[in-house]
Amino acid sequence: MTSVEVLAARDLVDGLPAHAFWATSRSTVVRTLTGVAERLAAEEAAKAIAAEAAEKAQQEAAALAAYGGTAAAEDGWNALRQHNPKVDRSTGVYGEAGEVRTFSDLPFKKKLEYAAIAFGVLNPGAKLGSDAPVEPYRFKVGDKVRITGPVQTTTGGICFLQGGEVATVVCPVPDIEGDISVSGKLADGDEVCAQWIDPASLTLVREPREWDSAEKIPVGVKFTDKGNERDDYWVKESDTEYRWHSGGYRQNGWRADVVDGYGPFVEIIGGDSNH
Repeated sequence: MTSVEVLAARDLVDGLPAHAFWATSRSTVVRTLTGVAERLAAEEAAKAIAAEAAEKAQQEAAALAAYGGTAAAEDGWNALRQHNPKVDRSTGVYGEAGEVRTFSDLPFKKKLEYAAIAFGVLNPGAKLGSDAPVEPYRFKVGDKVRITGPVQTTTGGICFLQGGEVATVVCPVPDIEGDISVSGKLADGDEVCAQWIDPASLTLVREPREWDSAEKIPVGVKFTDKGNERDDYWVKESDTEYRWHSGGYRQNGWRADVVDGYGPFVEIIGGDSNH
């Protein structure tokens, strides 16, 4: 029996007419059934969680397998860690205990990111097959997207949007040809209009991340102090060095405690952080 069925039986017993000779026995039966129902509910919840975890693990394993597994990614990650083995946060990722000691401690998204990098290095120019389990991002209503590909439909049809501009997804459900509807500036002016376009021509505009401490910023991230209107920024080159850039040139390195005095911080998305 399930917990729901046991609770139904309990309610049925509890609703029986009360007689003097039955009252004590009925309360005992009700308490017993309540206890049984609670135990079954806990077991059912545990089984559901275990099943969900198993399915998630299976999906994650399939996604990693599409990049040839994690052996090469793990080798690369270990090489990075050897550069600064005493710093557990050298990858910019925090584990359950506040540190990451091995590749297996990384969250799945970070493992997938390293696996994709390793796949690209070992297979230059190669692409995953169409049967790969890694699904592309599915746009949602309200998503901000930049038109980075051909301004046309999937069949090469006309689309009157302005290339390079940011648009807003209106209808993410593909039509019969596979196009989605976005609203953006028209090519012949500033008028805004909805148009159907090939989703492959769109790139999701990610919101910049924010941090209240420089220590929390991942290594390699380009950032500045929030509200900064100057032409300067930092790049976190390691857990102890923050390289300052000003006027388009790479300047001197700053200590974390000095950088922290300028917080909170916001990520700078795009641009070359090496100059």
